[in-house]
Amino acid sequence: MIVQCRDVRLLSLFRFKVWWMIPRVGNSGSDIPIETQMLLLEARKGPDLDKSNDSPSYIIFLPLLDGEFRSSLQGNSSNELEFCLESGKP
Repeated sequence: MIVQCRDVRLLSLFRFKVWWMIPRVGNSGSDIPIETQMLLLEARKGPDLDKSNDSPSYIIFLPLLDGEFRSSLQGNSSNELEFCLESGKP
């Protein structure tokens, strides 16, 4: 699944080492690293994103584990958010 992600404020926690995660901030899909385990987006309503009187909404993405399956998030150079699913089987 692919979602467009640009001109937003975001915070991601990604797996830096097998046992360690670190944060990264950005404003487009290309700023989302591979192996992202948590993504927080700030969304605003309407075409004018700089209005100070509109209160933002927040969206959180948490990929889940189930049995042998795991998932993660990553961005690409087209500023899209990609959901990656793995089963561990060839």
